[in-house]
Amino acid sequence: MKSLIFMGFILWLTAGAQAHEASLIEADTIPPKASEKISMIQEKPIANQEVSETADDLADDDFEQMNDFIRQENEKLKNIKLLNLDVEWANLKLKKKEIEQKIVQLDKAEGTGALPTLTPGVSDKPVIKLLGIFESDVFKKAVLNINGAKVNVQEGEQINGMLVKSITPQSVVLQSEDGQTQELRFL
Repeated sequence: MKSLIFMGFILWLTAGAQAHEASLIEADTIPPKASEKISMIQEKPIANQEVSETADDLADDDFEQMNDFIRQENEKLKNIKLLNLDVEWANLKLKKKEIEQKIVQLDKAEGTGALPTLTPGVSDKPVIKLLGIFESDVFKKAVLNINGAKVNVQEGEQINGMLVKSITPQSVVLQSEDGQTQELRFL
């Protein structure tokens, strides 16, 4: 029985070998056009290498295009930020003008033209206090309290025989006719 199994196995192997030989013979009898196609298929890996090289070139081109796009978007963002800063600057200038106009209106409303006069014999030196300082590119003004009256002054202006020598964000310097200076600061 073992020999029968062995014989069947041998027949099966030989039958498989004969079928394989038949397929090889058929492959040799393929018409020339089909064999050209087979040779093209065999050359395909070389074409794949060329395609992969061009794919790398395309990937580099895509990468460069992406970088160019990112640069353009960054430039647009910078321009937008600059425009926002310009708008903020314009708003600040507008607010500054509005404040200056309000100061001018307050000056007119308070009648700053009338300066308080000193009463003779009471005191030769007036009591002066600094109430506020307004400073811009165009002007420098200070609000003083002279003997209880509010007075708006500018640099170079004369008040009761005293010259407003300078106005800084921290103080006002007054100079009397005899050359003495008095610096007024916030309390």
